[in-house]
Amino acid sequence: MRFGIIWLSVLFSSVVSQAAMPAFTTFGDDYSIQEGSDKVLGNLPATLSQDSIGQCAAWAAATMLQINNCRIKNQDCKNIPDEEKFSPLDVARFGKKGDGDISYESSYRGISLDGSTGAFAMEIVGLHVGSAASEACMSLDKILSKLGGVTDYAEQNQIDALKELQELYKKSQKLDKNCETCLAKFVETDAQGICQKFNIKNDPIRLAKAFSEETFDKFLDDIFSPPECKRAKNRAYFEGKDRMQIGLWPTDKTGAKDKNYNSAMEKIKSVLDKGYPVMIQGICATETVTKKCKGKDKKGVEYNETHSTVVVGYGRMCDPAGKNCYDAVKLQNSWGETWQKSTKGGWVSAEDLFKNTPLNNETLAWLEDKPPEKK
Repeated sequence: MRFGIIWLSVLFSSVVSQAAMPAFTTFGDDYSIQEGSDKVLGNLPATLSQDSIGQCAAWAAATMLQINNCRIKNQDCKNIPDEEKFSPLDVARFGKKGDGDISYESSYRGISLDGSTGAFAMEIVGLHVGSAASEACMSLDKILSKLGGVTDYAEQNQIDALKELQELYKKSQKLDKNCETCLAKFVETDAQGICQKFNIKNDPIRLAKAFSEETFDKFLDDIFSPPECKRAKNRAYFEGKDRMQIGLWPTDKTGAKDKNYNSAMEKIKSVLDKGYPVMIQGICATETVTKKCKGKDKKGVEYNETHSTVVVGYGRMCDPAGKNCYDAVKLQNSWGETWQKSTKGGWVSAEDLFKNTPLNNETLAWLEDKPPEKK
């Protein structure tokens, strides 16, 4: 998802009054879950915030990995140390196809601010590489600490700083490639603003290497990912690497008649009933939904506004009389704790969510235990 404070408009919506983003229709204070209709996973990690980074897919993937790790290790997920938490910012590197062996961390370079595929990142980190940098080593909060740190929404000063960073990289690409001292002078002068705004070590050699990268994504990887995060002691390991497998729905084998709301809810319920969270991808989060899920900013520039999040529960949300009831799903969202609290803990209308989510291949993704081997 793009930069921006896109979720503020959903704070005060209800089932009667649609939110500006119709996919996230919430419920009034008088609504409650019908007794016996719900299934909610316990032992969940603290709600994460993607802040000013347009990487909801990576944040969802990190949440999925963390929940499963806590289940396998029987840990108190709310109180695990940062050394054992998956850094969503590092997980973002695994959201696109690498340039080498899928099992090697070094094959995946580049942090995109424009999003990636959450299911792919979850599969690569969890089932192939088996690890990502820990939050203790690579933290968005630490990187943004000079700009106020991670909050529950994208502050404008952070958005502006990231845009300036992109412009600075573009400026460096115009330097004379045949001038041996030009890049060094650029790092010594223009690039000093990076260290002043972001919590990044002022290392001229590292900065020069970053500005020499062929893409902005690889540049971000160089400056945001400390080299020491590749060391084993600074990584979080997925305990389900050899015992779990990925599940996806729909697939090429799913018939067109089965790609509907009821089938989607049946799949979510069946996975949650087994104790696994479910990732939803491709949610259209624009104020006005279009087929291609596009929106326009104040300058009229079109952007993509899809979202990925994690489902951790389902139930029937009813009014006090029990006459008006709706299917609901509970989300563990990457828009921070304020959004979670404002939505009765992440509960939204399931029907409206899927009304604004095209059921393309791999809309739903999860990790599940492998079946026992036959003897």
